Amino acid sequence: MGYGAAGVDTFTGLLDTPASYAGEALKLYTVNALETGLESKVMSRFTLTQIFQGSGASPPTTFFVPYTLAPHWATDANHALKKYGSIIVNNNLYIFGGYRASSYSPCVNCHKFNLTTQRWEKLADLPIASSSTGVRIGDTSHNNGKIYWIAQTNAATYKLFEYDILLDTWAQYTVPGSPSDMACIACTDFCYIYLTGGVFYNYNYTTHAFTGLTGTGAQQLATWGKIGDEIYAAFSGGQTRLYDKALDTWSDLGQAHSLIGHNGGASNVEDENALWGMQANSQAFAVYRYTTAGGWVTIFTNTRAQREADSILVPAGYTTNLAFFTWGTLSDNWPTYGADQFAGGTIAKYSGSGAWELYSGAFVQGDLIIFHEAGGVPVHCEKDGVLLFVADGMSVFYVVDAGTYTFTLSKDYHFYGVDIYRSVWG
Repeated sequence: MGYGAAGVDTFTGLLDTPASYAGEALKLYTVNALETGLESKVMSRFTLTQIFQGSGASPPTTFFVPYTLAPHWATDANHALKKYGSIIVNNNLYIFGGYRASSYSPCVNCHKFNLTTQRWEKLADLPIASSSTGVRIGDTSHNNGKIYWIAQTNAATYKLFEYDILLDTWAQYTVPGSPSDMACIACTDFCYIYLTGGVFYNYNYTTHAFTGLTGTGAQQLATWGKIGDEIYAAFSGGQTRLYDKALDTWSDLGQAHSLIGHNGGASNVEDENALWGMQANSQAFAVYRYTTAGGWVTIFTNTRAQREADSILVPAGYTTNLAFFTWGTLSDNWPTYGADQFAGGTIAKYSGSGAWELYSGAFVQGDLIIFHEAGGVPVHCEKDGVLLFVADGMSVFYVVDAGTYTFTLSKDYHFYGVDIYRSVWG
């Protein structure tokens, strides 16, 4: 009886005496490389690694595109981090403070997430535990190597925090009055501050003094941001206004919108070429963009009720946006918002095609993907931009060749029922 191309006729070296098999348990016999005989080898083992767990993913569960959850999100018993500052500067996404839903107390944690390496890095703690006041209008801004975040501390004081990116250090300055709602925009001349009731100040970077300016009126601010170095703002009455720094006046630009006061979303655009806003509140989740050339344009709408994001963040050079979701379902009961909600601290990237990217990673020939989808939301798998299959329920897919595989949610954004495993023979 022959074995192998070289015609091995006997089990070379294989003895019948049981004692001769000492140490050979669970090994396989294969034709050797020279094809002259058989040799014993340890059995190949099938290893299974979970690379995405929708119901509880947190670093170092890696390679979300973009991305992942804030590291101190996982420390909360209810898996929800809320009311934190967030901004993108030089390809890094920064998160400051916030509070954990289970304890309803703010924290000092600060991190940054590099959008290229997809890794988190811990930063210096805040001087005092703090959180945003809760309005979704933009409380974090950047100018000249420093990030400004206006927030409420656990000592019931109100601070403008100044973070030095290069030095990784913090300074803090007390905000006038006792506002319940606050927002800030850091321009080249001053940091401009919106407070409850339309009160308006500027903050001097050198003297650290706050100076009162012409207020914004009774209408609530919905969202605001910088285009160039000018301040554009959307108000609850449907007006879009431009602030004249030299004259200290607000002018109506005649560009109507449907954003809700104090709930239009924080708009941080690193290229400073547009203003973004969103709405939900028991309505279909919708995202809008304002430019000086085209006015307000609808970027995305959802066909069903969906909890909105707190922040719309647009890195330099991006044609789409990131959305930073703060409010989580596991700690708050939001029955009017439907079942499809994000955990607090989630970062998501809008792909521009009606889907949100869920996970992306490089695979090699022979890898096996085991995909478990129990949430009722079909997930698309693409290789190098080409759709390979749609997972709806339990799917098993052999990677035939090497490449980058990307999973996107085909509709809505609910990923609690999605788990992905990577299995290899080793």
